[in-house]
Amino acid sequence: LLIAEASLVDGQLERAYGAANSALKLAETAGNQAYIAAGRTLMGQIYMAKNKLDLAEKMYQSALTLSEQVGNPAGVVRTKLSYARLLAMQGQSDRAAELETEARARAGELGLYLQ
Repeated sequence: LLIAEASLVDGQLERAYGAANSALKLAETAGNQAYIAAGRTLMGQIYMAKNKLDLAEKMYQSALTLSEQVGNPAGVVRTKLSYARLLAMQGQSDRAAELETEARARAGELGLYLQ
């Protein structure tokens, strides 16, 4: 997932997609739900960058459900913040603000610092 994240930051969307897709397949084969959730969050970010907003939303919803099921609060925070950005892009500012507020409150409870 690190190669995919670095590629996304660098604007290399196809490389990011390929790396994330490979990592997600490995996580699914291994059955590691936490890594599957992280991979889907990253795929959501990649789809957002590629302006494939419907696919991004599906990835975020799935990642959020998985993160909650496996008890990964940091994953929930990360996914909610990404999902909030997507909702804001879609003009759903009230829902975006709600998700961001939830994520920031949970991050504070966890002792995570967000900018």
